[in-house]
Amino acid sequence: TVSTAGMKQLAGTFDTVGWFARDVETIDSARVVLTNRPRFEPIGTPPRIALARTHDFHVADDDCRRAIEQAADLARHAGALVDDGELPDAFLELGRSHTRMMVYEAAHALAWERHRHGPLLSDQLRGILDRGDEIGPDEYDEDCRRVGRARTNVDAVFGAADVLMTPAAPGEAPQGLARTGDPRFARVWTALGWPALSVPGLHGATGLPIGIQVVGRPRTDATVLAVGAWLADLLAASDPDVAAVSA
Repeated sequence: TVSTAGMKQLAGTFDTVGWFARDVETIDSARVVLTNRPRFEPIGTPPRIALARTHDFHVADDDCRRAIEQAADLARHAGALVDDGELPDAFLELGRSHTRMMVYEAAHALAWERHRHGPLLSDQLRGILDRGDEIGPDEYDEDCRRVGRARTNVDAVFGAADVLMTPAAPGEAPQGLARTGDPRFARVWTALGWPALSVPGLHGATGLPIGIQVVGRPRTDATVLAVGAWLADLLAASDPDVAAVSA
């Protein structure tokens, strides 16, 4: 819903404008200004939630597993209808398709920088662009078709649920500034282009927050924000030291 005009793109199929903020209301203020849409309305009744642990749940650490289950329990106790959600088997390949499409598009988007100023790029980025060069257009087109088919599975994924609840990351943020962490719990929703909000959850072993991700149907950003605000209040009441939300 937000134009990427003027933004230096990495992968045009997936690049999205998003925000980090201390609370959902601030995120909504940015959304209202940039999309000319009305503010979200607070939910009147507890939401219907599908708990989608995803096909990558086996890599979640103990902190993440505990946080997502506790968040689901808190939602149930607050009156939400929380059922287990199953993702279609077709989603198994979406993460890999997303990665291949991203590096393929990045090799094209950053071709000028690479050829004119290659030594100024990091070894990590040059490695990504080299991988993009190894992917042929036929493979890229098949990944595009796979993602396109998955985007038609909205009703099969959500059923009667208003939103999905999933982990935002496999655990706490990594130490240091060398990397931002493992993005696998975001890849599927980035590939699909569905609105997602990361709400700070309970804390891990070292005291850093564990994010709980709320995902909505296409163009239901306001619903995602309303449920996210409701969930943020629940989590804050159980753990007052939670940090910022991001969309």
